[in-house]
Order: sequence, then C-alpha cells, then structure tokens
Amino acid sequence: MDIREEKFSRANWLVLLLFGTIGQIAWSVENMYFNLFIFDTISPDLEAITLMVQLSGITATVVTLFAGALSDIIGNRRRFISIGYTIWGVTVALFGFLSPELIERIFSLDAQRAISVTLVIVIVADCVMTLFGSSANDAAFNAWVTDNTRPSYRGKVEGVLSILPLIAMLIVAGGFGILVGFVGYKGLFLGLGAVILVCGIVGIFTIKDSPLLEKKGDMFN
Repeated sequence: MDIREEKFSRANWLVLLLFGTIGQIAWSVENMYFNLFIFDTISPDLEAITLMVQLSGITATVVTLFAGALSDIIGNRRRFISIGYTIWGVTVALFGFLSPELIERIFSLDAQRAISVTLVIVIVADCVMTLFGSSANDAAFNAWVTDNTRPSYRGKVEGVLSILPLIAMLIVAGGFGILVGFVGYKGLFLGLGAVILVCGIVGIFTIKDSPLLEKKGDMFN
C-alpha cells in the first residue's frame, strides 16, 4: 500500500524550495566565483583552475552515486541532507580565508612557493566542498523528493525543482558580482557558508523521511 501523502504538503514544499534554492545558489557560486577567486586573489593559473574543475566534476559524480546508495542502505535521507548541508556551509565559509599570505605565514614559505601550496589546498578544499554538497544535495535531497512524491504529482514537483537552477543562476549572476564589490570574496563565502549552515540546521527540525524508506542493511547501527 502506498502510504505517501495524497498531495505534496506545504511542509514538503518548504523543504523543497529552501534546500533546492540554497543548494543551487551554492553550486552557481562555485561554478561562477571559485574560478574568479583563484584568478583574482591567488594566481591567474588557468591550468590549476582547469584541474580544479575536472577534479570537482569527478568527485561530484563518484560521491553522488556512492552517497545515494549509502542513504538507501542506511534508510535515512534526513541525516544526509541536514548534516551534509551544515558541513557544506562550514567548508564554503572557510574557503574565503585561503590566501597565499596566510599560507606563507603558517608554513614560513617564500611568496612563490606559498602560491603553489595555496593552489593545491584550494583544489583539495573544492573537492571536499563538492563531496558534502553532492552527498547532501545531488544524492540525498533529490532522492528525498522522489521518496515523498507519488507518480500522480511527481511531474509537477520535478518541474518546480528543474526551474530552481535557472533562478539560482539569475540571482548569482545578477547580484553576487555587486556583493563581491562591497564585501570581497571572503565576505561572499562567509555569508553564503552561513546561509547553507543555517539551512542544514533547519533541516534537522523540518525534514521528514518517507514512511516507505526502510533500512536495507546493518551498517552504522
């Protein structure tokens, strides 16, 4: 018997719009501004930027497949989404603190060496952010949407969900450039990270897993 709700509830719409929009804004900022952050504040090294994009893409693909399967085994999307968003927010916020000057002071390096080490750390940090973002948003959140919708209205819900990347892109492209001009990259990443973190905390109290979702294994008892 299908015990999912006859219609997508207001609470579920709130979760979908909040987590869907914030998640897509985070991805848009990563796609648009992480590259500019490296180019403007660290080094105009196009090879490093290209490598970061490639490794981030590989990480997203692998992690989404693994995290999606793991959330099936554990039978818990809520934990993946709320904790994932919370840690995702922290990693985004910390990204803004990375600079050659900081690395130079911490490791007592010369300026050129500090730039190289900073590039490596930034690439690794981007992959870590992608790990938590893909686990929380691409894998668990999208699976949660499927879990909580019946075929009769899933098309409507998925239609709204598919519009969110465009809305996020318009928000980021239209306003975040001005924001960077006022607060800089550090302020941008701190602010965005804080919003993502708060979103994750909200998820602890608002997200409910589908009653049809069951644990399929004995991991993490």
